Amino acid sequence: MEMAADSYYMYKKDSMEDRGEDTFSFDPFFTKENMVWLNESDRQVREGKVVVKAMEELEAMELE
Repeated sequence: MEMAADSYYMYKKDSMEDRGEDTFSFDPFFTKENMVWLNESDRQVREGKVVVKAMEELEAMELE
């Protein structure tokens, strides 16, 4: 029987919580590689280096 990745993650996380282990470091969202991108995005937002577009603008860009 195969287990989907998200089901395995929840199973593993629950068993770690049951043993009182840290689940924060297990979360694939918080990998070192992803944290680099998250920190860079955070820095850009704090510096005001963001682009705001309405959904209509994004949809029009998609059709170009």
